[in-house]
Order: sequence, then structure tokens, then C-alpha cells
Amino acid sequence: VINYNCPFRVDGISITSSNQNKFIAAALSNLNSQVWDGQLILLELNEENLSVSFKQSTKTRVSLSDVEWIDNSLIATAGDDGCIRIWSVPKPESNQSNQLTPFGQPISLLEHYGYLTSLSSSKFDSNILASAGQDQNIIIWNINQKNVQLQLQGHTETINDLAWSPLTQNILASVSEDCKALIWDLRQKNSSQQNYTSNQSITAVCWNGTIENRIYIGLEDGSILSIDLRNNSIPLFINNNHQDSVRRLTFSSDSIAQIASASNDGVASILNADSGQIIQRFSEHNHFVRDVAWIKNSKTTRLATCSWDKTIKIFNN
Repeated sequence: VINYNCPFRVDGISITSSNQNKFIAAALSNLNSQVWDGQLILLELNEENLSVSFKQSTKTRVSLSDVEWIDNSLIATAGDDGCIRIWSVPKPESNQSNQLTPFGQPISLLEHYGYLTSLSSSKFDSNILASAGQDQNIIIWNINQKNVQLQLQGHTETINDLAWSPLTQNILASVSEDCKALIWDLRQKNSSQQNYTSNQSITAVCWNGTIENRIYIGLEDGSILSIDLRNNSIPLFINNNHQDSVRRLTFSSDSIAQIASASNDGVASILNADSGQIIQRFSEHNHFVRDVAWIKNSKTTRLATCSWDKTIKIFNN
């Protein structure tokens, strides 16, 4: 296990998709009676000697709840003030230096009212970013133009998570405390095309990356369900390996299709995406696990996790 200690709670992580050096962006929150702020940290993973090194950071006057790489050149963060901040990635100070220039002033995108919970960058066009949170609205942004392309309204409680389809362009999934998972086709403007209703808050969502019309949702009680959107009355499987709310889900297809989960029970797990059987469980964190992300290269696949115990951990899969 690779362990990296952070100064504050870690609420979100995102990994560059490049096959070269892997960079980890981490969103931190610092909440106590005197202070309510955050920090964006940029780390580099050296896969040869299995180490993580600090590259750069910047403090924010708000706590950060999520982070997303945009085309490996920009970083988007979600704040508790409803603002998305777009940061340019620091550059090396010189060709001979390992030091990076400081983060500059971010571009601020402010349309939401209330705290943000989730960001998702389109798999087909990284310039297109979706955001959601407490105000029950989904906003589709064009990052290059710095403007709103579309607003989607259909949930009646806080939206907990978003995920773009990796197989079909313009398709977005959202899940909410209103117990609904909604599937949006952006070509149809402001109406969700399909939905799944649970008996409790739906807290996380991801798509199957190889089978169309299949999503995975995490529930408040820790359950993970596989849903075929063409016949969603009965889940394909229900996994109950978590004892508290599922915070994030992410899919990977290598030799077998897998889902990784992060939960407020302090555990991250890897499941078989077809059967729901547990492949691995990681209980090294001692507080809420808030996010998970796959780290892939040509030889190995690893899993990165982050937690309110102020650590980022990287596990061999």
C-alpha cells in the first residue's frame, strides 16, 4: 500500500488519463468551528519506485467536495459555495527543475445555489462538464466558452452524483436523495428519458463501460445494485458488502469487468461487475472513504482511495 498524508480531509481524487507520468488531483476540506476552507493538491505517482510526491497546492476559501481532470491540462473543483473553479495545471519552472509554478487564479463558474456534490467530464468531449448539488439542478458547461449550455431539472432533493455514459454520446445519469436515478439524453433538452426509483436515497452512480444500458448505483444503506435500464424492475444483482452509505462507484474493464466502491463505512471494495461478487476489500482507512479512482498503465491496474482520515492510499489490484 502506498500512503500519502494530507493536511485536511480528502473528499475527492482524480487521475490523469495519460499513459505517461500519472498525476493525482485531490480536493480537500477543512471544517471546524473556527475555519471552513479547503485545498487543491497536485501529486505525482512514480510507478517505478511506487511512491507519491507532492508537486503543488493552493488553498481555497471554501471546502472542496469533488475534483475532475479536464483533458489532462485543466482541473475543475466543486466548492461548498456552489462555485466551480477551473485551474490551469502548473508548469515546470525550468527544463532542469522538478519545481512547478504556483497555481494561478482560477476561472470561476457560478450558477448553482448551495453546495456542490459532483462533477463529471464528458468521455466524448472533455470540454463539456456536468455539475450538480444541493439546488437540485444539473448544469452542463462548455469550459472553453465559459458558459452554460443547458440546465436540467427533474430531481426534487439534493443530487448526490453524476456520470456520463462512456459508450453513448449526450447521455448522462444522475442520482439523488429523492430516491431516483434519472437518465438524460441531452438531445431531448429538459426531460429525463428513463428512471429507476429506490426505497431510499441513491448516493452514487457509474456506467458499465462495455455494455450499453447498464448502470450501477450505490444506496444510503451501503447496497450496490446493477440495473439494466431496458428492464429495471428487478436489479441484475444486489451487493451488501458495505455497512454505510456508498459514496462513489467507478468501473474498469481489464481481464474482467470490475466496479470499485467507496463507502462511509471506511471500506473500499472491488466487485465483479457481472456477478456482484466481492473480489477485494480494503479496510486500511479509519474514517469515511470518500472517493476511488483506477490508475492504469500497460502493465498494471491499481486503485486509489481517499478518506476523511486525511490520507490517499494506492493499492495493487
